[in-house]
Amino acid sequence: SYPFNVRISKLRLSEIEGLFTYLWQKEDRLFDVFYSKSSVEVKNKTNEVGQMNKFITLVTHFVMVFQKLLPYFEKQPHFVLRKKTTVLPFNSNKVSANTVQWIINNLDEVQFDDAFKGHHKAVQLGNHYGMIDNIHTEVETRDCNTYENQVVMGIFFVILKKLRSLKRDIELKSTVTNWSDTEDSEEYFVDFKDLKRLPFIRLFEEISKVEQRVKKLEQSYRRIFPEVTPKAERPVLTSIFIQRPHYKRAYELIRKLNDYKLDITGYFKLFNISKLSKLYELYNLFQLIDALRSSLKIAFFNVKVALRKDEPIVEKMEFTNDFFAVNLFYEHKYYPENSNYHSTLLRRIDCVSPEEYYHPDFIIEIIDKKAEETSYYLFDAKYSVLKNVKFLHLPSLEKKYIARTGISGERYKKINGLFALFPDEEGEKIVDNAFFEPQIALIASKPNTTQELKECVQKILKKHIGDYLLNSFE
Repeated sequence: SYPFNVRISKLRLSEIEGLFTYLWQKEDRLFDVFYSKSSVEVKNKTNEVGQMNKFITLVTHFVMVFQKLLPYFEKQPHFVLRKKTTVLPFNSNKVSANTVQWIINNLDEVQFDDAFKGHHKAVQLGNHYGMIDNIHTEVETRDCNTYENQVVMGIFFVILKKLRSLKRDIELKSTVTNWSDTEDSEEYFVDFKDLKRLPFIRLFEEISKVEQRVKKLEQSYRRIFPEVTPKAERPVLTSIFIQRPHYKRAYELIRKLNDYKLDITGYFKLFNISKLSKLYELYNLFQLIDALRSSLKIAFFNVKVALRKDEPIVEKMEFTNDFFAVNLFYEHKYYPENSNYHSTLLRRIDCVSPEEYYHPDFIIEIIDKKAEETSYYLFDAKYSVLKNVKFLHLPSLEKKYIARTGISGERYKKINGLFALFPDEEGEKIVDNAFFEPQIALIASKPNTTQELKECVQKILKKHIGDYLLNSFE
């Protein structure tokens, strides 16, 4: 492989991290698409981020269960009665063979005086009488230092050791070797091998949080079992683990955690450089989904999601009821009228081959069932700066999606709106007229800059759908 740097003038590295974090929250399986060695690996092998995430989920489940079991261990801890030598106030009933031997070995503890003869607390040694305040004797005590409790305390050591190992591994993988990000720099370089660190950002934070929860829980159990010696090993099933419900539940989890194999020796690789623009597309896909969900009163719609066959990516999302249908398409292909592949009314009108198609990144289709009207709004994500989007990309989009696209059965009708999404702070309206369509705009969309896209979606819905089906827009 050859080292190379890529100029990033659209998003700072911290903003790219924001894209990854946002997408992770929406669908963590997307990282199998971005980070892998081949499509076979994506399909058949869980990557190391996925493995770490599953382990964190298991540990989080352990914390929840052990918190619920805590009061049962407090009230019903397993113990055995063991004889223990201890110091007690003198009581003739507590005297044992060990007590006599101890007195003989510690005569300086005895106050001798013949005046003590006949006193009920006096001890006789030969012809002498004495008084003693405390004695050493054997008593039966409850001892919680049993195998079962040792295993319970040992699992905390096992978990914390694995979490610390994960954090060290993440720190190694997330070391950026060649990047510069200052407030004043308008452009800088990022080596794409450094992008391998991005999925680990949120993961490290999650590990740190669950680590603190485990430590806090360990302290609670240590108060119950202060003298128990932890055993960090795979547990052996005993009668106590079988018969007592809280010990049985604990055993099942402890065994599962001990048996969990965490292989983090792999190495992430990006498919290719174009994946960054694909990442930006998917970011906007979920932004559109969020905008539709937050704008529509979901309780009045049936929601259906169709995923791609081999990837965890939304291909179509439908919001339908008896009056309206709002459909979101991702990379939907539409063909000429003489083609057999039609699932919308959009048609490509500039070619004769039925196999040629256009596929904008996103389409919002709104069907008014009562009025029998269908409206189309097309969105295209461009990972580029405003100047290039406006003067290079937009003319091409207008040619394809306005001049060369028609609506089946509507000879003179065009799409209702065309929007180019790009990563910047502020967009620009190109055609914004209440009496004419299509509307055309450049919309700024990136982490912490989401308002323009939300307002665009809200405006579209408000134009076609009754207010009673929409949430109020503040």
